[in-house]
Amino acid sequence: MKFTCSLFLCYILIKLDQANTYLLPNWVYYYLPDLLCMPILLGLSHYILTKITNRFISFSLPQLIGAVIYVSVVFEIVLPRYSTTYTGDWIDIVMYTMGTVIYYTTSNKPKKHNTTHA
Repeated sequence: MKFTCSLFLCYILIKLDQANTYLLPNWVYYYLPDLLCMPILLGLSHYILTKITNRFISFSLPQLIGAVIYVSVVFEIVLPRYSTTYTGDWIDIVMYTMGTVIYYTTSNKPKKHNTTHA
């Protein structure tokens, strides 16, 4: 959860800078939030599901792929059709995928069982 919180803090700082100063390069504003989206979303989902079920869970590869597809369809196809706030961009889908790979390799670890016996 610490990793998810630090990514969320980074996301908030980017958005605050974007709203006030624009000191960072444009690619940071356009693509870094999309890269951070999936690790934050999946990390929060993992935390909530673990608390609700009272057991440690990890997402399967099909679940992670489904999450990328869902977010991509909603934010890159559906919302741009109904709102001028959103624009569809294939690079965003690449960022969602890369963010999911980051989550998968850093945070989606099955709980290790203690195999030592006394």
